[in-house]
Amino acid sequence: MEDELVQLASIYGSPGFLLLASTETGDRVGCVGLRSLGTIDGMLVGEMRRLFVRDEFRGVGAGRALVDMMRSEAYGNRFGRIVLNTLPEMVSAQTLYTSIGFESSRPHVDEPAEGTLYFALDLPGK
Repeated sequence: MEDELVQLASIYGSPGFLLLASTETGDRVGCVGLRSLGTIDGMLVGEMRRLFVRDEFRGVGAGRALVDMMRSEAYGNRFGRIVLNTLPEMVSAQTLYTSIGFESSRPHVDEPAEGTLYFALDLPGK
């Protein structure tokens, strides 16, 4: 992850992006990024990465709000599909993803890590 922090601009550069959420008082809530994987099967595909919500904001819809913001930005930037991966023990994240409409998918990386779960969401009209 440290390499990723150093290379933020190249990983999340246009058409990808990194969203940081905060409250009206400036408290940092969390973040989510979308990294462009380029055009695959005729549509622009983005990989959702680093969804994180601080402990004190969990369970109140902050994660869903971040994903909704990310989906809206992805749609506006002409992405047709969003893919992601997560670990089997991250059950609450999987529940969130499937409740939003993500479905199990094939790996989107060349060398998937054993046990990793993959999800995809096609955006409407793309």
